[in-house]
Amino acid sequence: MTFATSAAQETVDDIFNEFGRSAVYTPPAGSPEPCLIIVDLRDIGARPDDGKPIAGQITIEVRKSDLAAPVQNGTFDFDADTAAVVMNRPQTDDEEGLIWKMWAR
Repeated sequence: MTFATSAAQETVDDIFNEFGRSAVYTPPAGSPEPCLIIVDLRDIGARPDDGKPIAGQITIEVRKSDLAAPVQNGTFDFDADTAAVVMNRPQTDDEEGLIWKMWAR
């Protein structure tokens, strides 16, 4: 791990520790995994390459250090809500590839 990657990981960890919500991710076939997520409940401005989101969808970000690979139809349970991943390929959203970003509903 380079110094830049190490510094970036520390920054990402600080952000998730400050603003993240405790969640449990359950893949379609597999065991539940605890993680921290950042949820954007707005459905404006699509940054992943899947186009504009359908009304009612949200954006979820999760650290790769928490989840190796979230998949379509996996679910995040948080704050008494459940959101299912709707995009077929979550995107990395940062230069170092430390965060998954995906649409969910």
